[in-house]
Amino acid sequence: MSVQQTGHRVTHVGMSLPDLEARLWSAANALRGPVDPADFKTYVFPMLFWKWISDNWTWEHAQAVDEYGEDLNDEIERDFHRFTVPTQAHWSAVTRIRRACAVRLLSD
Repeated sequence: MSVQQTGHRVTHVGMSLPDLEARLWSAANALRGPVDPADFKTYVFPMLFWKWISDNWTWEHAQAVDEYGEDLNDEIERDFHRFTVPTQAHWSAVTRIRRACAVRLLSD
């Protein structure tokens, strides 16, 4: 695997599927900690679904903006979404709060 760095972004090029699987498995083990592997799915699957819903909502919102631009209103936008994601419950909003709390705790 080679590594390319452009600006602040590091990109891994040429990672094989087994390498990716091994890295993901290692990351999952580190995150899981003391949780039994059989119980881990009760934590991970809902989070993956929540992330998927949030990402799809964002993508659908971008599609609505592209199609309607400034004429986009709440009624039109509702037709673009399969799920309703309250702003404060979107993945990015919740993870932003978590990061802000972590920074505040570390700075105290």
